[in-house]
Amino acid sequence: MWKVVLKMAAKKVLLTVASGTTGTEAFHELLRRRGKYEIRLLVRPSRINTANFKKYGKAEGVEIIRGDLTSRPDVLKAVCDADYILHTVAIIPPAANDLPGLAAKVNVERSRNLVEAVKACSGQDTVRLVSAGTVAECGERRPHNKLMNASDPVGTGACDHLD
Repeated sequence: MWKVVLKMAAKKVLLTVASGTTGTEAFHELLRRRGKYEIRLLVRPSRINTANFKKYGKAEGVEIIRGDLTSRPDVLKAVCDADYILHTVAIIPPAANDLPGLAAKVNVERSRNLVEAVKACSGQDTVRLVSAGTVAECGERRPHNKLMNASDPVGTGACDHLD
């Protein structure tokens, strides 16, 4: 008797900002599951990122695209044919309070580029986009330090900058 085994292609996961705090953790978790997912990173071409990600450049199941989320062609190249997108970019307080222009550029413009790229890629009707948020999206918690839960309303602090 013949046994037919079909191996499904691994799902492709695009991870933005793998060099950040949240992105680094997400990247390590994806690496642990490398057989289940193909990993694509969109990494800014800085000296430090080049050095930090060099060892993964030829790793099986890992693709590195050097580019920037503010560059629409870079984002389009990274997004097309991805099954999942983990978007882990954010400027949060206190930096967001001190640099509101940068916070708007990073938190709004880069996210908008990502969504527009998904829309521009043909056949991307089923891509799943997960944007990793921060406590800053939930608004001020001081002085009462109230614990948060999923039913809490989304709000902003007095100095948070959202589009």
